[in-house]
Amino acid sequence: MNTRLAAAILAIPLIFAGPNACAATDIRESGLGPSTKADLATYTEHLHVIASEYMQGRLPGTPGIERAADYIQWQYQHLGLEPAFDNGTSYRQPFAIGNEASLEHQAMSVTINGHTTTLKPTQDFSTLGYGGSGKATLPITFVGYSIPMGPEHYQGYPDDTDLNGRAAMILRYEPMDEDGTSKWMDRGWSYAATLAPKFRAAANRGAAAILMVTPPTAKDDRVGKLETVETSGQGQPVDIPVIHITPEIADMLIKAGDPQGRSLVDLVEASNEGPTIVPLRSVEAFIDCRIDREPILTDNIGAILPGKGDLADQFVVLGAHYDHLGKARFGTRFPGQMHLGADDNASGTAGVLTDAKILAEAYKQIDGPARSILFLNFSAEESGLNGSHYYTEHPIAPLEKHFLMINMDMIGSLRDALEVGGTGSAQGLSELLSPVFDRTDIKIKTSTSVGSGRSDHASFDRVGVPNLFFFTGLTDQYHTPDDTADTINYEGAVRVARLAADTALAAALDEGTLRFVKTNEGPRKSRRRIGGPGGIKIRVGIAPGDYSGETEGVSIARVFPGTSAADAGLREGDRIIVWNGEKVKTIEDWMPMLASHEPGDTINITIIRDGKEMTLPITLKAKGSRSE
Repeated sequence: MNTRLAAAILAIPLIFAGPNACAATDIRESGLGPSTKADLATYTEHLHVIASEYMQGRLPGTPGIERAADYIQWQYQHLGLEPAFDNGTSYRQPFAIGNEASLEHQAMSVTINGHTTTLKPTQDFSTLGYGGSGKATLPITFVGYSIPMGPEHYQGYPDDTDLNGRAAMILRYEPMDEDGTSKWMDRGWSYAATLAPKFRAAANRGAAAILMVTPPTAKDDRVGKLETVETSGQGQPVDIPVIHITPEIADMLIKAGDPQGRSLVDLVEASNEGPTIVPLRSVEAFIDCRIDREPILTDNIGAILPGKGDLADQFVVLGAHYDHLGKARFGTRFPGQMHLGADDNASGTAGVLTDAKILAEAYKQIDGPARSILFLNFSAEESGLNGSHYYTEHPIAPLEKHFLMINMDMIGSLRDALEVGGTGSAQGLSELLSPVFDRTDIKIKTSTSVGSGRSDHASFDRVGVPNLFFFTGLTDQYHTPDDTADTINYEGAVRVARLAADTALAAALDEGTLRFVKTNEGPRKSRRRIGGPGGIKIRVGIAPGDYSGETEGVSIARVFPGTSAADAGLREGDRIIVWNGEKVKTIEDWMPMLASHEPGDTINITIIRDGKEMTLPITLKAKGSRSE
């Protein structure tokens, strides 16, 4: 610990209890008591290690997250906790999330009116990891932004667009104002600018390759830079080659092939106003690229504090995700910059590790029945709750043996109140929580300012496990490079972690039962537009059942009463595969489609129900609205 940090900790005006604040005779009645100086020291050390540059932002598939996993596992081993997985032999639960692409070969040339020019890799063009391998000579069609549906009823493709056997030249971003900023967002870009749906839209219309070009007039830090396989996304939305070409190459091709002799800038301006599909004459591209792919493996980390007596075969789960964005291939408006993720979610991870030490000591004082505590650190939360979803599909015990799940995600910015979601997720839960919350000096707000489906507790909620979400709110640092250790409210975070431990203890010692309640509250977006893309004005009213992208479409895990989905007759288990005439392959595809609609729009969707396709009309309501 550095001198300045140590001095800052000593200066914090706290009143801490001593380490023996809880005697064995009263721990069931009084709980764990307030935080101690030892808790603060432990928490601070954990957070500074996990949010350090040595961990590289903890992106799955990188050495940094492996170091973080090693650190977490060592802490559990040091405390003498039992491995959670493989029948008690491993602290790791490995799973795959997509794949990592590496470039084996790339070559490209262009032919204009019979004259061929060989292009230079990394200078004129670069192969991206969004696509597959391929070798072909193809004519080229300029297709603008390749946005099938956008806000303000923008449609980027006429119904008769046919790209079969052609390379589609696609503009990055979305329609812009004269200053190079989005027409649809006050800040940053909307969901419509997401690359994967753009590429799929072209592939769905028969494109054999994609040539992406960054508009030189855009106001964005990425202008003038070629992406690479390493900097592009982990996923592979299309099987066809995806090549990033410079504006200079694109301009040369357009000037030579456009029947009207226009330039790249001219076609950008035209695309800003509406669909611009221009087959280029006497222009071809030769593309030859090979990409190798290996599955990205990552691990949930789990350890068990064994229970006692008749309750020992039941579990209270205390969890947090330990992954973050690293150099940010997704989920931020600052791609390529290091995101260390101190609040999101080194804060919650440090809380779980601190609580492991607190509860291990507390259990030494317990001589009656107690549930086991399962400490779980999830990976790949940022890419869609993948780790927690995987755990709930592969639990260490039947799900009915999971008494309560407590999730800490972003607990490092305590201000006027702690937000606790899920208090209504089980009958009897409020009664269990009441004495715990009564004895804390933290103000409790039993709702959250972000959607209930936005963190790992949602995976447990989906399968019927009572759950709680401890959260101190979004900040301006959320999903930016500024989310660093110096921004954390350490005193507040330790108090929240201690309360989570006290809640876990109360749940472990409670000899009653909790009956899961399916609430009517669905996932809501944050009331603040911070970080990633936005601009969605409507709410469908479903909770997706699978974020992995392994099954085509958007599966429905829950339909919320009074919403557009409920009125349309959608059911749990349905899978949306076509939305307003556009194929839906992933949730990532679906988001820009939602952004294209206004409240009151009525469209048709195609679903799979019990193995059969059926089409339903759905009238879209504004966010926050419900029918009675």
